[in-house]
Amino acid sequence: MKAVRISAPTEMGVAEIEKPVIKATGVSLNEKSLALHVGNVAKLNAAIMPADAAGTYTIKFTSNNPDVVKVDENTGLITAVGIGNARIYAKANDDSSLVEFCEVSVDAHKFGEWTPSKISESNHQRACFCGETEAEEHTFGIWTNDDAAGKHYHEC
Repeated sequence: MKAVRISAPTEMGVAEIEKPVIKATGVSLNEKSLALHVGNVAKLNAAIMPADAAGTYTIKFTSNNPDVVKVDENTGLITAVGIGNARIYAKANDDSSLVEFCEVSVDAHKFGEWTPSKISESNHQRACFCGETEAEEHTFGIWTNDDAAGKHYHEC
């Protein structure tokens, strides 16, 4: 391991210490894998390992399949744009030994049943387990009588 000799004047003379130079050994990501739906976005955060490694590092992000997942090379913001799988790479200083990746799978939304909307009475909505919702205006059909309840209604 290399070391740096540091000299500094003191009241008693010159103090010298040796401090080991810590070399970067890799890159870490906040996510190892993600499951997204088309249109979803996520943010990958990368860091040099170990955290106290000497030097200045610039991390760039790339996608091996931009038809499925696009990534901003500087920020790590990813957008799911198609169905399939992709790897997002985070590489420091263009050094192949300082790289990590995140596996991303992208699928279509899987919406549930239509329910009354919270938007307005004239809409209904359905939700995907990821939290995405879609709303639609009612298209009402023919009035139906419900003699047992003494009411009439129409179904969408």
